[in-house]
Amino acid sequence: MTLPRDGGADEAEALYGRSLELKRGAGDAFGTAHTLLRVAALHRARGDHAAAREIVGQALRLREAVAERQEWALLREEDALCLAGEGDPAGAGAMLRQAAEVLDESGSLFHAARVWWHLAETQRARGVDPSEALRRSLHLSALGDYQALRITLAESSPALAKLAGVAPSNQPASAPSHQADTAVPLPLQITLFGDFTVRLGGLCIPVTAWRRHAARLVLAYLALAGPGGASRDRILTDLFPDADPAVAAGVFYVNVRALREALEPNLPRGAASTYVINHGGVYTLAPHVLAACDARDFDTTLACARTDPGSRGTHLAQAFALYHGDLLPDPRFANCEWLFLARERYRERAERAGAELAAWHTQAGDGAGAMRAWERVLDLHPAHERAHHALMRLYADAGQRDRAVEQYGRCVDALRRLLDIAPTPRTDRLYARIKAGTSLNDT
Repeated sequence: MTLPRDGGADEAEALYGRSLELKRGAGDAFGTAHTLLRVAALHRARGDHAAAREIVGQALRLREAVAERQEWALLREEDALCLAGEGDPAGAGAMLRQAAEVLDESGSLFHAARVWWHLAETQRARGVDPSEALRRSLHLSALGDYQALRITLAESSPALAKLAGVAPSNQPASAPSHQADTAVPLPLQITLFGDFTVRLGGLCIPVTAWRRHAARLVLAYLALAGPGGASRDRILTDLFPDADPAVAAGVFYVNVRALREALEPNLPRGAASTYVINHGGVYTLAPHVLAACDARDFDTTLACARTDPGSRGTHLAQAFALYHGDLLPDPRFANCEWLFLARERYRERAERAGAELAAWHTQAGDGAGAMRAWERVLDLHPAHERAHHALMRLYADAGQRDRAVEQYGRCVDALRRLLDIAPTPRTDRLYARIKAGTSLNDT
């Protein structure tokens, strides 16, 4: 935030006062809160932290019902800086962490980088290791290429800048401290089902960081390849089967580079990556930094359900819960046969896991649990006739005849609309017996 200097502060406050009158008169709550934030910053710059906190409190109360999360976080940041100025770095740090996490979720790289830096300042003031917050700030500023922000922050805290190896303007950069050099790599978390997301140390890498879309496809491939990885030739055959081998190799290397840049924006060209390893032409994601991948966890948990009968229901439920939708559902990869086959394979496994979970609940006498499992199967595959049939039977057995009849109607509609077929005679017989109120045995 840029503030007027010297005598201009009084003039600025007068202008802000007039702006507040206009915005309040127009009922502009968002604009009023934003201007209050600017006035609070003026008071903080003068050292009047108590007045600044009171004004920030007004803004928070004003925007409580309508403020976007990002605006709330910025107000929280200003309040925290006031608190730090009053000599409470611990309280300020807690508020800054809240604000930083909200800004991370909203994808506001610029503001998040600044708030993580301020958090590092409060931690250093308390004698707490600031390396994690500092690393997050530098990572986000690198992702957004915010060089001016890094210089401004370095000028505001030279000691912290020295620790980070960030140079203020007109000064050469120093090497980061040994503490920063030896920091443990941020854990990598990958979500491939449903919305594709990648997190480093809990921070979501924004879409803008992916310079090439196919880099995400390469990441998905390596994640599913497992700890053993895959050879370059196998990757080229699976991902670029129709391309000339030389062209495919060039495209692959460009996307590996883009993937490394997304994960490690400060990685010098030619330097070894912490995350994407190439050992003799075999590419892997480093196992010690891959903290979680929903697709791999799905496979592992499903395997446990097969080998651990005593906990079968628990493992089936965990695996089924991990599947949030199709694997990497990006239309830009519609022509990738490897992804199409992998997507179909996981969809089939998820539906089978749901069916097995429903059967497990039924065997355990938990009709409600079986209903939930079958309903979730239908969320994934609305034309799954076995699920419709099972729900009709469960509703009828529970005395919910109207719901059973309604379920048959949904079955007929889904089969006709999606597959252009009619229900099987078995489902029709069940429907007829439910309507007639006769025995459901042998259906």
